[in-house]
Amino acid sequence: MPELVWLGGTVMDVPGADTRPAPIRRLAVLKLDHIGDFILGMRAMRLLREGFPDAHITLVCAGWAADWARQSGLVDSIVPFDFFPALMREWDRSPERIRQLQDAVAASLPDSYDLAVDLRYGDDTTPVLYRMRTRYRAGFPAPIEPGLPHLDLIVPYSQAIGTGELRARSLQAELRLQMLAATVVAAFGTPQPHPIRACLADSSPRPASTRQFALLSIGAGTAIRNWPVEHYAEVGHALIERHDFDIVILGGKAEQQNAERLSTLLPEGRVQLMMGRSLAELPQLVVGASLCVSNDTGMSHLCAALDVPTVVVLSGQDRMEVWRPAGINAVAIGGWTPCQPCGLKEPGECRWGVPCLHAVTPAHVLEASERLLSRVRNRAAPMTAPGGVSNDPTNILA
Repeated sequence: MPELVWLGGTVMDVPGADTRPAPIRRLAVLKLDHIGDFILGMRAMRLLREGFPDAHITLVCAGWAADWARQSGLVDSIVPFDFFPALMREWDRSPERIRQLQDAVAASLPDSYDLAVDLRYGDDTTPVLYRMRTRYRAGFPAPIEPGLPHLDLIVPYSQAIGTGELRARSLQAELRLQMLAATVVAAFGTPQPHPIRACLADSSPRPASTRQFALLSIGAGTAIRNWPVEHYAEVGHALIERHDFDIVILGGKAEQQNAERLSTLLPEGRVQLMMGRSLAELPQLVVGASLCVSNDTGMSHLCAALDVPTVVVLSGQDRMEVWRPAGINAVAIGGWTPCQPCGLKEPGECRWGVPCLHAVTPAHVLEASERLLSRVRNRAAPMTAPGGVSNDPTNILA
């Protein structure tokens, strides 16, 4: 039986955190290297400044860089520390010396922080983060030290990009640091409205009913991602009974037959089909929904981007943690199997009967729906999976 996986949250989930980390008030940034490195890191520092405008940012840098740091206006306070000598040929690379320096940097930072980031592409300064008093740690990969906390957010190395016959290339050093900073802002910064909101148009059609309504989006680009119509019917019945929602069925022309069958399985007078609508109409239509239950399709991403409470049923056709919708009110559920991502398109191509998809039951979807609706109505704590397990994308890789 597949392991059920619950994934939720914004663009980046953080292991050990709820759907959204607490606001970052105190941020420490390490930039302990040389002249060129400091200049290459300044765009990344600006991204962090813009991404955390209300945070107090402490920069830990070499003493010679302190004047530049002050003049830049990118940080609020500076802790000078000469981790490296002026000339790298004088650098003592012994593990003992590096460990002493790591301990000394941490000791020079008696304050506690919400987040600490190392803007260095190497493993000599990053272990300083393990020794600091901070809630979260972010950086490039570095060795794990037993007994000390590791990084909460890791941006992979990008020294060599390319596989097979492609010639390996690297990202330029400045861009790598900006990639880390942008990822940190996406994971920990204040969520910003999605650009899709610019596509809202008041003149677009809405369901005829004046009741609150839930969307059932039953289409998908490939058939192997289609959750059974009977499951959608069970969910629709429960939403009508529990919340007095009307049901709006969405899909394209390819789903017309399934939509008509689904409508016959639901109470008469409580269902409206809105099939084959133009893309221009959809944002305004879905933004008024109280809930969306969807296959893994573009509609799930649209609803999540518009902050509509959204429950998505995932198959293992693609990597679940990569292609799940991202939004503060979005939860995706799927069954983890060793064969994914399979890339199959038709259910008949799966010799096991698509267990990744069928592991998700109407009861699972309804539980996620109730939690999301409760959160939206009561402004409750961020959503966690059943049993209090946080939505951690790493659990799908176990």
